[in-house]
Amino acid sequence: MTYVLVSLVGDEATGESNALSKTLEELRSPSSVHRGESPNVDEVRQSMSGVESAVLFGHDKYGTLRAFSDPTRSWANGEQIGRMFHGARIYLFACSSFLPEGESLAEKAVQHGVRLVVGHDAPVSSPDSDLGYSRTQISVVRKAALSMIEAFLDGETDHGRLKETGMRAWSVLEQGHPLDLGLDGSPLINAAIVLHKLPESIRVLSATTLR
Repeated sequence: MTYVLVSLVGDEATGESNALSKTLEELRSPSSVHRGESPNVDEVRQSMSGVESAVLFGHDKYGTLRAFSDPTRSWANGEQIGRMFHGARIYLFACSSFLPEGESLAEKAVQHGVRLVVGHDAPVSSPDSDLGYSRTQISVVRKAALSMIEAFLDGETDHGRLKETGMRAWSVLEQGHPLDLGLDGSPLINAAIVLHKLPESIRVLSATTLR
């Protein structure tokens, strides 16, 4: 399924999520890509012509999608996202896009025209390349982190099946890769422990379920 990729980049955290978005781009080629602190909203909207899906990376938690953690430096709120992605299905890889209930970015986006939103009701993160993981380890974790997004791009929107896809990816990852050891063999924060909460926090919202 073709899709539009948007990655907001402005600080260390969104730099890491941007690296994750590049892995997604390698795995699934998008019809267009918009990267930076503040991509042109008209260009993003125009790129959605004839495209049904989009994946967005950035900061949230305060009801806006941003390149920076500072809530005053917004790229788009729910109403603006609703206009850019009107009638489309979107995946938000951002922190707590389903909170607070009643005022979340996901709810506002659906209220203003997005057909369906998949995202998370808790903080999300991507593998930190500065923690001493090898390139192989980082690649393995990134691909596992993207498992639910890939399922979404294949057309999956069922909450239970998306969660199962993510849980299965983490289970395989934890069994087969020593992610708790750095390049020098010293203990590290286990990336699987940090990121395995992604499947637990997955949420799906559509205009039908919002009513």
